[in-house]
Amino acid sequence: MSMAGEPPQRQGTALGPGHGDVAYRMQGLRPGPVETGLDSSVPAGTLLRLWLWAAVPALLVWAVFTFLALLVHAASEPSLFSDDTPADALFSAGSLLAVIVFWTVLLAARMDEPVTQWSTLLEDRWQGADSAYAAIFGTLRRRGIPVDATAVRVRSDLLAAELVNDRLLITERDYRIHVTVFPYGSGLFLGWTMSRSRRGAVLLGHFLKDLVGGILGRTGRVEELLRAERVRALREAVHAAVREGAEVAAQGVVVPLAQVFGQEVPVQDLRAHATPAGYGPGYGPPPGYGGQPGPGPQPGYGPGPQPGPAPGGPLPGVLAPGSAPPAPAPAGPGAAAPGVAPAAGHGPDAGPGGPGDAGRSG
Repeated sequence: MSMAGEPPQRQGTALGPGHGDVAYRMQGLRPGPVETGLDSSVPAGTLLRLWLWAAVPALLVWAVFTFLALLVHAASEPSLFSDDTPADALFSAGSLLAVIVFWTVLLAARMDEPVTQWSTLLEDRWQGADSAYAAIFGTLRRRGIPVDATAVRVRSDLLAAELVNDRLLITERDYRIHVTVFPYGSGLFLGWTMSRSRRGAVLLGHFLKDLVGGILGRTGRVEELLRAERVRALREAVHAAVREGAEVAAQGVVVPLAQVFGQEVPVQDLRAHATPAGYGPGYGPPPGYGGQPGPGPQPGYGPGPQPGPAPGGPLPGVLAPGSAPPAPAPAGPGAAAPGVAPAAGHGPDAGPGGPGDAGRSG
């Protein structure tokens, strides 16, 4: 834990899984079941799904050419010199093309296999989204984790207009980990998802290798589990970094994005209708939550142009055709009522030489 009076910038060095998440490490001291989802073996269900992916387009190609061959056969006349017809050639071409499509899809298709995931929601910590995101990336870089991490910040229609989804794409050979951080209401969502992406040729190669090795006694369950050790280390490293980001957000530590990434990470706007210019990627709880006002423009950003008159509507101060004139303003104290002539000597024209004097002289 950090000491009292320590500045927030230095508190981040005292945080982390070793200090703020002791319960998780204590759980790791207990034995558990053997994990079988991280090895590179190919289950039969994956091969069946790959075969279906390749068989469906090949069957469609074969069906189209067969239908065309039947039409040609019905419209053509038999030849006196040969039993072959144009329909036979069309059917043969369709069968050959279907075989080519089948093997092309079977070997080149990429299969995505979900492996594991983790997520959490921190209540009343929506302000710490950027700090948690920067802390996760900084932890991976500071600990020298040998992975490729790509920072992506997007604004899409899946969230509110003012929210930004901070993502990290981490790749390690055939494995991919998507780390996501974004405000959700007044809370902060952090999580990661691990998947494995392999092409059909790699899947068939692993399957045949394990099959031959099992027949010859060269491949056992222990060897398969040993091949997954690097993947387990990657999972624990990313999980520890995300937990440290959650700890940073929970304790309110400020970690600037530009200081960690070296520059401001641009935000990609993937929405169908972009937000008008002049508003930044601000975060905030939903309007009315806890009596707090909704998010407004960030410092340095001004509001957009004010809305003008509706198309086809009258301009300010101009009466629309056929409309009644506005009612006159109420008369002030001592003023004459509308439609009543002022008394002699008290009207606006009263004075020396005015109509009032003329009336008195007459």
